[in-house]
Amino acid sequence: MKIEQIRNEFSNLIDPKASIEIIADGFSFTEGPIWDHVNNRLLFSDIPSNKILSWSAEHGVSTYRSPSHFSNGLTFDPHGNLVACEHQNRSISIETTTNKVTSLVNSYKSMKLNSPNDVIAAKDGSVLFTDPIYGLRVGMGGPAEQELPFQGVFRLPPPKQPA
Repeated sequence: MKIEQIRNEFSNLIDPKASIEIIADGFSFTEGPIWDHVNNRLLFSDIPSNKILSWSAEHGVSTYRSPSHFSNGLTFDPHGNLVACEHQNRSISIETTTNKVTSLVNSYKSMKLNSPNDVIAAKDGSVLFTDPIYGLRVGMGGPAEQELPFQGVFRLPPPKQPA
């Protein structure tokens, strides 16, 4: 497969002679890829399959977490903890380096989040995420009733440090 260059600036980022390589296929609907540089692998969500999968050149594809609560976006916080958007739980979860998964947030002003979708973690430890409604509608653990009267972008401040 050849890469189609639409803007000249693209060649500043990617070698124009580079080609696309399929490293894995056969999934239902993939999202949220994040490179795990500590373990030299790619993590990504297969939403309808309710899994977070792992791919490495050494081991190929394997299941990282199942069920994933219909996870979507993934990122790592500054401490190396995996942060995931979970449609089913309508939450942002965090998995510590000891593999314990807990919810960081699942509501705003006592109303359930919609279906957290994409997420990033800032250097200061803040977690920013989008919260559209389509995860409520498509049956990823639902359908469910929308409680928030809007779709938004949220910022969860970094945890307070002990004094």
